[in-house]
Amino acid sequence: MIVRSYSGSTMDAALEKVRGDLGKDALIIETRAVREPGLLGKRIGYEVVAAGDPASGVDVTKPATHLE
Repeated sequence: MIVRSYSGSTMDAALEKVRGDLGKDALIIETRAVREPGLLGKRIGYEVVAAGDPASGVDVTKPATHLE
C-alpha cells in the first residue's frame, strides 16, 4: 500500500489529483482544510491523504502532486 498526501485549492481539485495518480480505487484516509500563508493573507486549501495499491500500476517513484 502506498500512502500519499495531495493538496488543492478545493476539495474537488485535491480528489481529482488522487484519482489521476492512484486511480479510482484509491482509499481516502483523511481529508482536512489547511491554511496557507499568502500575499494578501491566509488562503484556505485542502489536503487529502490517500492510499493506493502498487500492483494497480501506481508509479512509486513519482512524487505526489501538491498545491498550485
